[in-house]
Amino acid sequence: MALIGDALSHAVLPGVVVALLLTGSAGVPGLLLGALLAGLLTAVLVNLVSRYSRTKEDSAIGIVFTALFAVGIILVSSLPRGTHFDLKCFLFGDPLAVGRDDFWMMVSIGAAVLVIVGLLFHPLKLLSFDPVVAAAMGLPVALLHYLLMGMLSATVVAGLKATGVVLVVAMLITPASAAYQLSNRLAGMLFLSGLFGAVSAAAGMSLAFVTNAPTGPAMVVVATVLFALAMFLSPSHGVVFEWLRRRRLSRHIAEEDLLRAVYKLSEPSRAAGSPAPTLADVARETHLVVRRLQSLVRTRGVRELVHFDQGHLTRDQRETRGSDPVSGL
Repeated sequence: MALIGDALSHAVLPGVVVALLLTGSAGVPGLLLGALLAGLLTAVLVNLVSRYSRTKEDSAIGIVFTALFAVGIILVSSLPRGTHFDLKCFLFGDPLAVGRDDFWMMVSIGAAVLVIVGLLFHPLKLLSFDPVVAAAMGLPVALLHYLLMGMLSATVVAGLKATGVVLVVAMLITPASAAYQLSNRLAGMLFLSGLFGAVSAAAGMSLAFVTNAPTGPAMVVVATVLFALAMFLSPSHGVVFEWLRRRRLSRHIAEEDLLRAVYKLSEPSRAAGSPAPTLADVARETHLVVRRLQSLVRTRGVRELVHFDQGHLTRDQRETRGSDPVSGL
């Protein structure tokens, strides 16, 4: 689906140019209609190529969107002399070129998409996660799929002036990916992705104003920074917290191994009247280094069950009544 978003952002170019040729103006309704038709054509062609050939869906997406984008470039080069079409703005965006009509188009598309997603939340959710089950339940899977493609095409058109076709993909994917790091529920993910997108746009515009940098790339950089923060600092899926959880688990397992080894080695020592096992004995039994064992015997969980005195490890005589101390850890 992420690759389809990339494909649609490029494939709308021929639709926009054809609309410009037919209407003779860069008016918002014509360009929006042309982009929507091009987006739906892309979805249909991807479906046809993947169904009637041995080509996988990801390869079909690559074939179709590059072909349509190439056709769009050819159409741009064949525009009549004097026709104004800023290809650089179309590719890379320029938020300062957003006019009143463009603004109201963004508002209208945003409101329409929110309303449709709200009304069809559960069917779209089922379609996204398991289209086979959705079809088995009698949902119009094909219609929902093309509706989703239409909304995606409209969203791409809404963002063209701000970020261009090259970077609008980042604003489609990166905020949602950052939200996915922080939420296991689709509704929460949708809310967070919208919030991250808004923050990326506002902070990117401010960063571009302060540093005199291009606005579209600045928005994408902020969105990428937010994703990196979510990837590393997410409490449930972040790299840092995952490392801390693994470290705690590794220490817990090492403590259990130490206690088990002390219990195992102390039984024959106590019966024979020989000295209690040393750290070296426990190290051979557990395959842990002595320095790691020295650190473990200072932890609270081990100190409550094992005494370390003059290099020897002895079981706490108050702890058991004959039971295995490891089972109580």
